[in-house]
Amino acid sequence: MMANLELLANDAADVKFAALLIYSSAEEVFVDDSIYGPLNQTLQQVTGINRNLIATGDRNCRCGGLLLNEFLRCANESLIVLVFLSDNFCRSQFCCYELEKAFQLQKPIILMMKDKVDIRLMPPILRQLFNTYVRVLWKL
Repeated sequence: MMANLELLANDAADVKFAALLIYSSAEEVFVDDSIYGPLNQTLQQVTGINRNLIATGDRNCRCGGLLLNEFLRCANESLIVLVFLSDNFCRSQFCCYELEKAFQLQKPIILMMKDKVDIRLMPPILRQLFNTYVRVLWKL
């Protein structure tokens, strides 16, 4: 953990973000209000690093860049991938593609959800993660 903190603190390092947060645009308001802001602020307080520590496609993908290349750049610059899982996420080909790429990059993946997700909508790789690993459940 200390090595990861050093990577984050070192501006010259390839690691720019603690996490890349991926989600369906249908959940953008909830993610912005309830996850992105509070999590980024908490990470800044805990690490003592006073800059953005959570990457998202909307905030960190460069305009004009090929979307896939920008996603891969952000994923490679992040220590882990946070997935805000929803039925809308499962229905989105692009969201599922982002998840598949994160899995191929062997990034640690943390699943978060606020509502029950229909497991039948999940692609096989997501279903495997869902059934195998711990999930964060959001209670409001």
